[in-house]
Amino acid sequence: MTSPPTRPKRRRRRIVVAFAVLVLTVVSLASWSYWPRRDPRFVGKWKVTAGTVDLATNGHADYHVTFDDDRHYPRRWFVSGNQFYFDVWGPQWNDQFNHLIALLIGRELPAKFEIVSVERDEIQIKQGDGRIQVWKRLSE
Repeated sequence: MTSPPTRPKRRRRRIVVAFAVLVLTVVSLASWSYWPRRDPRFVGKWKVTAGTVDLATNGHADYHVTFDDDRHYPRRWFVSGNQFYFDVWGPQWNDQFNHLIALLIGRELPAKFEIVSVERDEIQIKQGDGRIQVWKRLSE
């Protein structure tokens, strides 16, 4: 006599599939987070009203404020169509938490600017209130 067939291990298969989906999701989000979102005309170091902005090719930026408190603020940036987006971002957990809270309460993030003109050494962007900011390129 033969023994009855064993039941397949469906529970283990479900766990493996769920784990694979979780890993794929985490890898996808990490890849998307670091995917280059850049317009090469904007990459470089710029003099702005309150300090300097260094726009990197990977979509990250260092906003160095010298106007008030001489601090560095990490940012993300990207261009879509005729809009320049400057997003609040930081490596610490509280920066991510503050960003999530701002999204949940409906505060518009990232900050959106209309691109007025882009030259090799000067960028003009219009703020939401209609004022135009002029950014001047700094030599590296």
